[in-house]
Amino acid sequence: DDRKFTPLFKARTNLPDRGLWSQKSADAISAVINFQGQSTELEHSNWQDKQNAKWKYKATPEKDNTQLETWLGKFFRLSASRYISTDDQLDGLESRFSVTLRWEEGDPQTLEIFQKEKDWWAVSEHTRKKVKLTGNTLVALNDDLPSLIGE
Repeated sequence: DDRKFTPLFKARTNLPDRGLWSQKSADAISAVINFQGQSTELEHSNWQDKQNAKWKYKATPEKDNTQLETWLGKFFRLSASRYISTDDQLDGLESRFSVTLRWEEGDPQTLEIFQKEKDWWAVSEHTRKKVKLTGNTLVALNDDLPSLIGE
């Protein structure tokens, strides 16, 4: 019966951890977004209550956070499609931005995002190696950063 061997045959696609963080991003209490030498600090108010949780700018909590919430919602849906392999040529990889999350317990973790042509890669303390990211939203996420950081 070949069904017993199916997990072994499909291990490359079924077994990798596709998560980018070691803890749930929804449980983070704060974040820092870094982009082109600028950064903005964020607070996650009411993070324990999923219905009323809101991300806010730390320096200006009263500021409209609609764009910020939308951006973070898309960002937190990113996942890894695969880990780097020996066939990947990553010469010319450019760092685009990074996001650092902090939780009540445990060390903060930074996810750094890279681009080479149309491919997007990331690395964090959780992934330990570069992972290729899935999704077509990375171009839009990167393009929206100047308005998030600059305001």
